[in-house]
Amino acid sequence: MLQYTRKRTFNAIKKTGKGRTGFCTKFVNERNYVLILMLTDTGMRINEALSLKLENINDSQIIIKSGKGKKDRIVHCSPLVYKQYLKYARAKENYFSSNG
Repeated sequence: MLQYTRKRTFNAIKKTGKGRTGFCTKFVNERNYVLILMLTDTGMRINEALSLKLENINDSQIIIKSGKGKKDRIVHCSPLVYKQYLKYARAKENYFSSNG
């Protein structure tokens, strides 16, 4: 991934809503950031990224179940994507556990 793109675009996305407080803003920011990071780093299709489960991702690859054409496939990802996905999963868990 290009360093220029990462600094300019991704950091701007992550900073959106920093002035606001609350779980919702943190959850939405983490969700948007990890989604764009994952799509650009791996080349996944949007439906594949949206239907991803925690057990299908590890530090070097993502196993996609029933992708395009109902085929399973493996895509490689950087450790940064895995780290950010775990951060998003924690934010998601905190958001939904606090909001019932």
